[in-house]
Amino acid sequence: MASMGIVLRWREEPFDCEFRDAAAGAALSVYSQGEMLWKEPVASAADAHDRARELRAMLLAPRRARPA
Repeated sequence: MASMGIVLRWREEPFDCEFRDAAAGAALSVYSQGEMLWKEPVASAADAHDRARELRAMLLAPRRARPA
């Protein structure tokens, strides 16, 4: 019997996050209003959670103006 894998979803306000572990490997996806903003491979659900928190901080950080 083939394994179906696992999918975990949670919110890191204002983003929706998804950890998907399948035969092809595990990945973290981050969405905003249904649009995928980020996807990357991860080693585990715990790593996905930690990385999602880092991405939230990065994506919400104010953009700094470049010096002229």
